[in-house]
Amino acid sequence: MKKKRWRAKHGGYYHYINFQFKTDWTVEAFSKEDDINYNLGNYFETKEEAEKCAEYIKKCVLEWHEKRDNNE
Repeated sequence: MKKKRWRAKHGGYYHYINFQFKTDWTVEAFSKEDDINYNLGNYFETKEEAEKCAEYIKKCVLEWHEKRDNNE
């Protein structure tokens, strides 16, 4: 059985990665934006988790560009 990912209660807060790969937080309102963040996996219980993921994403993006530039 697959473990259900953590989701904040209504009025609780969660962390996410914004378009600049910086972490931010917001209050869970079960809005369309909250659902999008949750469904994409851009939804974290702690700032540290969000920062770790942001660094991983930055690394992957830069590696993708490096491979593309080398015609790999």
